Amino acid sequence: MIQPITDFYDESLYPGIAEQFGPYMAVMTDNDGELWGLPRTFDMAVYPYIYRADYAEDVGVTEAPATIDDLNTLLYLFQSEDVAGEGKTIPLICTGIGELEWSLLAGYTDYGRGLWLDSTDNKIKLWYVQPGYKDFLTQVAQWYADGILYKESFNINVQQLRELVTEGRVCSSLQWHSSMGIALQTMYQADENTEAVGAFTHKLTGPKGLCETAYKGSSTGLLISAKASDAVVAACLKMVDLELSNLDAWYNSTYGMDAWKYIEGSEIAAEATVPTEDVATETYQGEYRVALGKTRIDEFNELFKTDARYVESNGETAGLFFYYMYTRQYSSVDDVYQPFDFHLNFNGTAVSEEVPEYSDVNRMYEEEVVKFVTGVRSLDEWDDFIAELYAAGMDKVEDAYTAQYADMQ
Repeated sequence: MIQPITDFYDESLYPGIAEQFGPYMAVMTDNDGELWGLPRTFDMAVYPYIYRADYAEDVGVTEAPATIDDLNTLLYLFQSEDVAGEGKTIPLICTGIGELEWSLLAGYTDYGRGLWLDSTDNKIKLWYVQPGYKDFLTQVAQWYADGILYKESFNINVQQLRELVTEGRVCSSLQWHSSMGIALQTMYQADENTEAVGAFTHKLTGPKGLCETAYKGSSTGLLISAKASDAVVAACLKMVDLELSNLDAWYNSTYGMDAWKYIEGSEIAAEATVPTEDVATETYQGEYRVALGKTRIDEFNELFKTDARYVESNGETAGLFFYYMYTRQYSSVDDVYQPFDFHLNFNGTAVSEEVPEYSDVNRMYEEEVVKFVTGVRSLDEWDDFIAELYAAGMDKVEDAYTAQYADMQ
């Protein structure tokens, strides 16, 4: 359905693409060196601990937690002081066990949230069979039992999470960064005098070290149809390169012709001059707005200098907290744990096709792991559960991934 662009892309021909996306081309390149498109997501640190700094100050905490012990101190203070009032306080929230794994697992295991090489048998294995995973679950289960972790965390979606945040009930999250970040921005848009102030840390540590696992850029990207002619491929690359190297072209595609202007005193940052519902905004990317990339980061950084809403003050102001985080997530990947498979291109789809049992293993993991958190299953049964996974075919999954790894050597 799609075709590689290996023979078409040359950074000397497309300097705009090279500048914006050059460092991230690896996520769109397979093990044979074929480039399948332009990246849309990059290697990032996007699962920080995010919390309401104003609520933290209310309970006497003025610095970001550095350890799991610090985090527990803060979470239980949120609860005991009922900082949101009327018994509605939610000390911690997420939308699934996966979010918690990305945010915390590296602090309890040697390999974090990723595939790993077991030196005892030289097999590639899934993250939830690591030594230490049960310790991670034990902490999460304790939060759930104590009412620290929102009881519906495993049944809500991002929109519901944001609604709870904007209601002022949520104190903190372990979640994809924008889930809470955008909610804080929404609070500001609704009331620019809100006292809500966001803060975050990527450097929370557990018994094994840094808790957050770096997110490897996915193969989500700008792709070209297999039916496209050579001329069409070249034209697409030229269009993307123009937008990434010419700010006028980029803003025209973002806001529409004559629908934007540069902010006074800036040659980077711009704003729409027509009603925002008629143009592409931060929450909607126009049909021809091809990417965020470095230009967008530069724009936000420029605005930090000219717009007081961006300025740090006891954390970051709520209004544009999401964008403050956005501009820093690309450079913060070195501040979190990079898993064993971070620079390897394992093909999970191929494993699923090769091993029909993979779907059963995934289903069992997804259904049962939450039961251990909620107390439906005792953590004393964890080793028995791992045995159940192997009986369902997890050994075949490991063999398939191990074969891929051998081919990479």
